[in-house]
Amino acid sequence: MRSQINLRVSDAHRAYLEARNPGNLSAGFRLTVDRLDALQADGRKRAARILDGSDIGLICDALNGILTTDTTLWLTSPLLAMTLEDSAPALAAKWQVDPAALVGKVRSLDPAALAGLLDAVERFWNRVEAGEQCDPAEALR
Repeated sequence: MRSQINLRVSDAHRAYLEARNPGNLSAGFRLTVDRLDALQADGRKRAARILDGSDIGLICDALNGILTTDTTLWLTSPLLAMTLEDSAPALAAKWQVDPAALVGKVRSLDPAALAGLLDAVERFWNRVEAGEQCDPAEALR
C-alpha cells in the first residue's frame, strides 16, 4: 500500500535524493527510507546481542527527555557512555544493572548497533507518549 505525502526538504536533501534516483524524488526517498529502516533493524539486532532487557530499561530511563532529534549528537558511543556514567548509578538499583558493566557494553557498540539502540529508545518513548504500555526490555525487538 502506498500513501502520498508532501515533504519540504533542504536543497542539500533534495540533491541527496536526486543522486539516488535522478529525476524521481519519490523513488530516491523510498530507497533512502528502505535502506535506513534495514540498517536500523540490523543495528537493533546487533545491540540486542550485547544488551539485555535490564540494560535497555536503564538506557530508556536515562535518555528520557534528553534524546535529541539531532541523532548525530548521539552517534558516538562515548557521548552516550558519558550520559550513562552520570545517570546510571541512580538508576542501577531499579534496573538491577552494574553501571560500569553497562557503560562498557555501550562503549563496545559499533555504529550500526548504536544507531539501532537509539532508534529503539526513540520508538519506545514515542509509544509511551501515545499512551501505550510498553516494556523497555522489548524495545530492541
